[in-house]
Amino acid sequence: MMNSGRHFSTHMVVTIVIMTTISILILSAALFFYFNNRLDTEFNEKLAAHTGTVELVLKRRLDHLNSRLRDLSHNNTIRVTMMLGVTSQLEEHIGNLYPEQRGVHFFVRCAVDEDIHPSLDVVLPPVILSHVGSGTSRAEVYYDQGGSRKLLWLLSMQVMRRTEQMGTAFCLYDMIQDQELWNEIRSKVHGTVFIRIPDGHIDLMTGAVASPQADNAAITKLKGFDNLFYLLPLDNLKLQKTKFLILIASVSTVVLVLSLAISIGLLGQMNLPLQEMTLKAIRISKGERDTLFDETGGYVEFTQLSRAFNIMLTKLSEAEEKSRYGELFENVDDAVYIVDGQGNILEANEEIYSQLGYTHDDFLQLNRTSFLPADDAAVLLDHGCRGRKITLETSHITAHGQIIPVEVSGKAISYRGNTVILNVARDITERKTAEGALRESEERFRTAFENAAVGMLLIRLDGSFMRINMYFCEMLGFSEGELRGKKTTDIIYSDDVAVSERHHQRLMSDHVSSVWLEHRFVHKSGDIVWGVVSSSLVHDINNRPLYIVSHVQDVTDRRRAEEEKRRLEHRLRRAQKMEALGTLAGGVAHDLNNVLSGTVTYPELLLMQLPEGSALRKPLLTIQKSGEKAAAIVQDLLTLARRGVATTEVVNLNDIISDYFKTPEFERLKYFHPHVEVELYLDDTLLNIMGSPVHLSKTVMNLVSNAAEAMPNGGTIVVSTGNCYIDRPVTGYDDVKEGDYVTMTILDHGIGISSNDLDRIFEPFYTKKVMGRSGTGLGMAVVWGTVKDHNGYINVTSIEDSGTVFTLYFPVTEERLSRIRTDLAVDDYRGRGQTVLVVDDIVEQREIATMMLSRLGYEVTSVSSGEKAIEYVKKNKVDLVLLDMIMDPGIDGLETYRRMLVVNPCQKAIIVSGFSENERAREAQQLGAGAYVRKPYLMESIGLAIKSELERKQGRLQCSSPQS
Repeated sequence: MMNSGRHFSTHMVVTIVIMTTISILILSAALFFYFNNRLDTEFNEKLAAHTGTVELVLKRRLDHLNSRLRDLSHNNTIRVTMMLGVTSQLEEHIGNLYPEQRGVHFFVRCAVDEDIHPSLDVVLPPVILSHVGSGTSRAEVYYDQGGSRKLLWLLSMQVMRRTEQMGTAFCLYDMIQDQELWNEIRSKVHGTVFIRIPDGHIDLMTGAVASPQADNAAITKLKGFDNLFYLLPLDNLKLQKTKFLILIASVSTVVLVLSLAISIGLLGQMNLPLQEMTLKAIRISKGERDTLFDETGGYVEFTQLSRAFNIMLTKLSEAEEKSRYGELFENVDDAVYIVDGQGNILEANEEIYSQLGYTHDDFLQLNRTSFLPADDAAVLLDHGCRGRKITLETSHITAHGQIIPVEVSGKAISYRGNTVILNVARDITERKTAEGALRESEERFRTAFENAAVGMLLIRLDGSFMRINMYFCEMLGFSEGELRGKKTTDIIYSDDVAVSERHHQRLMSDHVSSVWLEHRFVHKSGDIVWGVVSSSLVHDINNRPLYIVSHVQDVTDRRRAEEEKRRLEHRLRRAQKMEALGTLAGGVAHDLNNVLSGTVTYPELLLMQLPEGSALRKPLLTIQKSGEKAAAIVQDLLTLARRGVATTEVVNLNDIISDYFKTPEFERLKYFHPHVEVELYLDDTLLNIMGSPVHLSKTVMNLVSNAAEAMPNGGTIVVSTGNCYIDRPVTGYDDVKEGDYVTMTILDHGIGISSNDLDRIFEPFYTKKVMGRSGTGLGMAVVWGTVKDHNGYINVTSIEDSGTVFTLYFPVTEERLSRIRTDLAVDDYRGRGQTVLVVDDIVEQREIATMMLSRLGYEVTSVSSGEKAIEYVKKNKVDLVLLDMIMDPGIDGLETYRRMLVVNPCQKAIIVSGFSENERAREAQQLGAGAYVRKPYLMESIGLAIKSELERKQGRLQCSSPQS
């Protein structure tokens, strides 16, 4: 029977294997043909997607170059530099703004000289050069002198100035050198891009010459790019087909093997139960008492035998269990007790009932809820009944009500044939006491850490934050979550990182107890925060470093206060210096004006008496002009002395600038600087300002003169105006008044101003220009004073050997511009015999005024003091008083006029002085005095002032008691 059984099983196995093999071969063939076609379709779709990706990347690159070329052609700096013909600056601007990179070279070709700037470093073939200026954009392949292949694109765009072409901007692009382009393509596709040439094909991604084989790759033409093709190798497709074929073969083989194994398994089914029982019996003999026999088999004999073995094993296990638990109860220091499913005590060792104050018998009468909290007892019982292990911190309650903290471990076991729960309880009183002390210590540390009046940090050894207190978070504007995970170097100012890291290394390696450092942090807003950092290294019990504790004190306010103190001290020293110079200048100017009266006035009087052809006219004119120039210098001194514009009116800076370029001063400037040119860019919509035309004109003259002096080899000065709105401080000022402003910018390309000299250029008498014809050293001080007097601001930027830009800001006025009068003849301001009283303490001034006014047709009387003038008007009627403001000794002009008004409340007067208009002069005008005339006298200015005052109606005077 055994031989017959073996024969049938073998026949069954062979039949199953043959049927399985035929089915697998048919299914494998169908799967192979289906997936082969599917792989071909996916490859073609991939080829189309790759082609589109490459076309998109190439087009985006060329579009980017065209965009940059358009920016270059519209760049105002480039156009102004081309217009000026400054090739070195043109090349520098292009080099800085459009540097050569990724095979791209930007250059321009000026329409005037047809030169290329900057010059090309490569020699281009004629086929490329033929496109320069043609406006076309195409690619050509050529070999340079070194034999390297290049694929060149030439892009061009006209540079226009309004409707005039100034030149052409070009972009020369070697696509082969653009490795970033090919790296981008490589990251997106797996093929290559090539171009056809007469001797083969150039792989643009490697620069090599190759001849792609049609049977090894798929080739497609790139749309929009002549001669450019995309090649995708077929190796991957072939590899996938091969892998799939191998997969089908492998699966088929596995299925066949499994079929054979199943057949063999069926054969051994009869022998398996007996072999299993034999093995279990061997394990039991070796002491494995937990082994059980399966009583659910299909064979009755095997089931009965398994049941007999299980009964025997149960008896053996109970005997061993009783012995084992007896040893456990007696040989452990922990409290051990066993409970049933209702919580009743079944067994316990001496440790538990003696700990709780019970006898053995009394303890066995208890339920677990008698010495455990009810909730904890329920949890332990629930987990035990479910067969789950549990460890729980709870407490035992003694017979006397004392609480003992314990850690109870519970586990379901089999005991005397029943499922019970074994509990082992360990007294944790000492551990709880230690944990409480630790928690209290940690709480004290946490409170001190969080509420510290300084920043406190716990820093890992790698520099990352472990813990940050609230003070430090608020100090830098971050939340603790934003700082967690960052490193200290992430929030330290970049210039201070190296110093901080050196201190960190010193703390780690030099065995110092602490380090101290003051450095800058970066606030979340970007502001700088100064902090004093004290750091210490914390070690474990083995003296191994654990982490760093740092204390950070915010000293930003102190640093700002120190900086503000230095700044204010500097400003105070400068103000004191300017005040001293102004006081000195004011006193000198007053005396000089009186001295210059004769130099300016007498030539004018003499010229009125000489015929046009007299030989004396020229020297007299020279004397007069020299006196006027000296008076102008005195006026500069007065500007320094008083810091206030004498007269203001509505002006337009465009008119001031245009008028200056028509003056003899500008002609003299051109004579000394023949190679300097000036270009004006004046805004036609420029708003008006309130100002002094004389001071503003002198400001323009000083700035243009300085710009010319800064260009000894010639160049172009650019003067421009415009309107702007200011809502933030100008460089060099703490704050500005927000509003509309008119700007005047004067730019030169000269030698520039060093950083050391830049802070001193506005100091009086400070100059580094040519001796003999470069002025008095007051020019820039006058500019500063004028801008300040006009409530404006001035900003200076300069680069040595590149040039300087002065930008002046003046507040706008809404008042309308009045028309400028035409030149007047003497008859227009001649008098008609009115009486004039001249009051002056200097005899020369009285004589000059008397001669001039007599020449103008007035009856003139002069006195030498205010007291004499008052006595004179008491006895004589005077149409007008010419009153000097400063007289010594005796009363001054203001007091004289007050007392005259007591005599004649309607007395007319005009104010004259060699000093600037001051508060006392304005107070006299408030009392009723007329215009203010500055010495030295000019015929026209004093004549117009007197005539205007005499023609003024009495109603405008304060014909009442004068103010006390």
